[in-house]
Amino acid sequence: MPGRTIDTTDKIEELRGLIEQDDATLLLEATERASLALEFRASDAMIGLPKVEDTLVGELTELVGRALARAAALGSAEGTMRLAERAFQTKDDVMGAAARVHLPMVAPAEPTGRASYYHALLCFHGIGGPEDLEACVALHRDAAQKGWADAMFELYAMLSRGLGCDPDPNEAIAYCRMAAEAGHPRAMYNLGAFHATGNGAPLDEGESVRWYTAAAEKDHARAAATLGLMSWTGQGAPLDHTRGVAWLARADELGFDWRPLAEAMGVDPEEIEGDSARTLPPPPAAPKKKAVPKKKAAPKKKAAPKKKAAPKKKAAPKKKAAPRKKAAPKKKAAPKKKVAPKKKVAPKKKAAPKKKAKSRR
Repeated sequence: MPGRTIDTTDKIEELRGLIEQDDATLLLEATERASLALEFRASDAMIGLPKVEDTLVGELTELVGRALARAAALGSAEGTMRLAERAFQTKDDVMGAAARVHLPMVAPAEPTGRASYYHALLCFHGIGGPEDLEACVALHRDAAQKGWADAMFELYAMLSRGLGCDPDPNEAIAYCRMAAEAGHPRAMYNLGAFHATGNGAPLDEGESVRWYTAAAEKDHARAAATLGLMSWTGQGAPLDHTRGVAWLARADELGFDWRPLAEAMGVDPEEIEGDSARTLPPPPAAPKKKAVPKKKAAPKKKAAPKKKAAPKKKAAPKKKAAPRKKAAPKKKAAPKKKVAPKKKVAPKKKAAPKKKAKSRR
């Protein structure tokens, strides 16, 4: 049995066992692993791997939903929000219905606005219950108040069109600006367009370029294309072919075909592409707002100068040792007296010959 099939089967067995228990933390950990495995299974065919049986993949998908619903029922706020997010992504009414039961209990204490945002999406699309645009607007307002940028942008769209509320262009644009300042790429792009046209915001070329650049740096492809053409043509931005070509190259990388947009502006794409054969630097960073100067901190009191250490007394110079007295020269030894030559010994006198003894008769 292939390893991927074994892995899928193991995760099915793990979730089956945990659903019968009362540990929301273990359920969330297991669903995270199972969801990652499902992402890999979705790409197996793309990289040339044999598919795992559809029945196994389908069973694991169903168990992930059941496990998240179980975690939500156990009172897990994270489980409830993951359940709502998955219901929205898959348009699953069963998960959506379970999420819509538990979200009202989670949202009041949830500080980021995420719970209200996903609840609003379920109400807007009628997932797990009836479509309810008025409830959607109210939920987005709650999420936006807590700082959820996507909810701010959705309010901009709904207030502009009068969905679930009376149209209010001024409030709509205010929410768009809030979303842009919170880092929402689509809102940044729209704000750039407002300043470029003077529709919805004061006509301001510098602000337009700033917001288009901010959106492009967050990989908003149309913003990169728009900024590139503005820079190439000098319409709405300082004329700068290098900058223009760099941003159009970025739009290409992001999968946006800018050529029809160029033709609509009366620009020949081939002329730009001929210029893009040059080696170009990366797109420049967005001009930053001038920072409000910070108040200068009160100067720190200068520390009292340290007292200089009293100079060390110079050691008294050592007394020079008295020069050693020169040793008295040794007296020359008296010359040895010459030994008197030995007197010659007088030769011994020859002994007188012995007298012959008289013969005895």
